[in-house]
Amino acid sequence: MRVPFAFEPETATFVRSVEQGPPTEGLSISALRDGYRATVIANSVEPDSGVTTRDLAIPGETGEIAARLYVPESSREGGGLLIYVHGGGFAVGDLDSHDRLVRLIAAASRLTVLCLDYPLAPEHPFPAARDAVVAAFEWVRANAASLGIDARRIALGGESAGATHAIMAALELVRSGGDVPAIVWALVPATDPAGSTASHRDFANGAGRTAQEFAYLWSLYLPDEAQRSDPAIVPALADLAGMPALLIHTAEYDPARDDGEQLAQRAHAAGVSVTLTRHAGLVHQFPEITGISSASREAIVQAARELADALMKG
Repeated sequence: MRVPFAFEPETATFVRSVEQGPPTEGLSISALRDGYRATVIANSVEPDSGVTTRDLAIPGETGEIAARLYVPESSREGGGLLIYVHGGGFAVGDLDSHDRLVRLIAAASRLTVLCLDYPLAPEHPFPAARDAVVAAFEWVRANAASLGIDARRIALGGESAGATHAIMAALELVRSGGDVPAIVWALVPATDPAGSTASHRDFANGAGRTAQEFAYLWSLYLPDEAQRSDPAIVPALADLAGMPALLIHTAEYDPARDDGEQLAQRAHAAGVSVTLTRHAGLVHQFPEITGISSASREAIVQAARELADALMKG
């Protein structure tokens, strides 16, 4: 197969492997989750030995939320913390699938990172994941001293659906009128369930993730069609005034590219501090292929360092 876009070379190889792989249509949610976990682990950079971890349980409205705390050897007492929300299209992904990526982020940023094993769709549709992220933020704020971090330097972040959950949670925290994170760090966020932007058409096929996949996964998290056009739910339609500073990273060849970039434009117009970075030659899955694409790995490292610099200056 000839790759139709100007991907960076290692990403082109990845896209060819996706195109040549077996179809996933008809697989059960359980099988999709098992396959996704194995694939992301295999495609991620080897785990960083300079990061220690411990598993935690965070109280939520409907029960405990499993989480994993990552502390790099070079972290500073009283430094910042990133609450990381893993990707997986709202329906797949867990602490183990993203363990290597989160270790890379912690080592590169020198920040303590808390990764959440939030409830997944379709068993747990909106607002379950958003509310779990809100609960985690409130728990971290309340336990900042015992975590050895500065409560003023907490960021919410994630990739793909995880970035969307982080944005949704930040919007909910703003609306509640209480404490809000210092920064929202959004890697390849998907914010438009309607798939109405040009990138959803231009990269509908042939760029790793398809526009059809995005539509299907959104339908699992927002099963009620009315939810998909509700400004109180959908980040692409929401009032962004009062949002924390946004660090948004998009990929050149991604159906959801315009989701993130239009969100950045709207946030800037609403008076929000925004930094937008588009990564040339990369695809939506770039955070998940750090072991096979050096460009993707470097993009994550630089984005993590940028986050740390911004958080520690705040």
